[in-house]
Amino acid sequence: MLRYPVSAYIAVAFALGIVVVIVGLVLVQYPDITMAVLPFLVSIWFLVRGISLIIYAFTFKRLAVARWKWFLAGGILIAAFAGFIKYYPFFGFLTIVIWTAAALMITGISNVLLAFRFRAERGESPAVIL
Repeated sequence: MLRYPVSAYIAVAFALGIVVVIVGLVLVQYPDITMAVLPFLVSIWFLVRGISLIIYAFTFKRLAVARWKWFLAGGILIAAFAGFIKYYPFFGFLTIVIWTAAALMITGISNVLLAFRFRAERGESPAVIL
C-alpha cells in the first residue's frame, strides 16, 4: 500500500526527470566543466544510493526479510565507494570509463543473444543470422 496518492509519485518522478534532463543538457553543453564535475556527481549519486540501501536493509530487518544483511553490506560498500571517488577523482574517471565500456559490451551481447532468440522463435537456425 502506498503512503501517498499515485499522483504524488508521478509528480516527483516527472520533476526528477526534468531536473535530470536539464543537468544532462548542461553537461553536454559544457564538456570541460563536465570533466571536472562528473566524478563529484557520480560520488554523490553513489552516496545517495548507498544510504538508501542501508535504509532498505533496516526496513527489511524490521519486516523480517531473510537476507537483509546483503542490502546492508551493499549499501556500506557503495557509500565507501562514493567516498573513494570523492577523494580520488581520477578513480572516478576510470570507473566511469570502465562501467560505460561494460554497459556497452553487455548491451551488445544482449542484442546478439536477442537476435539469436528471435531467429529461434521463427524456427530458423542461429547460424543464418550471420
